[in-house]
Amino acid sequence: MLNQLRNLIRPLRQRGAAAVESLIALPIVILLMLGAAEWARIYEAKTTLDHAAVQDARAGAVNHAQPSAIQRGIAQGMLPFYAPRAGNIAQTQAALTATLGTQSRLRILNPTPEVFDDFGITENGRRVLPNTDLQNRSTAIGASSGLNIQDANLLKVETTWGVELRMPFIAQVISVIGQSTTAPGSFEHQLYRNGMIPVSATTLVRMQSEAWENSLMVSIADQGTERTQGGPQEQLASDGTFRPNRLRRQPGLQLCTRSSRQRL
Repeated sequence: MLNQLRNLIRPLRQRGAAAVESLIALPIVILLMLGAAEWARIYEAKTTLDHAAVQDARAGAVNHAQPSAIQRGIAQGMLPFYAPRAGNIAQTQAALTATLGTQSRLRILNPTPEVFDDFGITENGRRVLPNTDLQNRSTAIGASSGLNIQDANLLKVETTWGVELRMPFIAQVISVIGQSTTAPGSFEHQLYRNGMIPVSATTLVRMQSEAWENSLMVSIADQGTERTQGGPQEQLASDGTFRPNRLRRQPGLQLCTRSSRQRL
């Protein structure tokens, strides 16, 4: 009789166990799914930005490294991420261009103001970096920049883009963590505070026009780098023709980009 009572009570004790387990596991599963969806968007944005960074650097290379040209390049490059409908491409690109000031940051890491101190000339009231006849110019290292004029004509652009966080709760978690790990007042901190996550890409191309000094160019001191040996040394072959070395890492100017590599 006692055994029969025990057999009747045991199922009653287990009744509802599955509901409790589901109640505990379901929120975790939902958070994991939301997190996966958010990071998939971030990865797509990073991949698009890698391509867009090449576009803006190329635009700058043929347009005197001017900010307006680089901004047009990044707006065109990021256009696929926002997948505009047919007929709305121009409007979407215009909207992207309008948000560049708050959603993105463009920095020219090379040439720097120190490069213009060493090699710049004044034309029409602006400082210009000579770009012609580089094979016959001296390969002497500049005192301020730590580069020769050949390496000074490498355009290195760092592009940072703010990707909107859309998934509920996950967006708030990332925003809080991001704000706690970035310096108050920094561009990255501002993006996290506005519900975005920063993604960055750096691209290096050779200038195809004379670089004009502008506000996007960041000094060596502000980059937090030191140049004791300069960049890759350009060499003259025995026959007198210009022969650039392969890109390689050197203290200071890091020529192997984090997101894109251009064979020059």
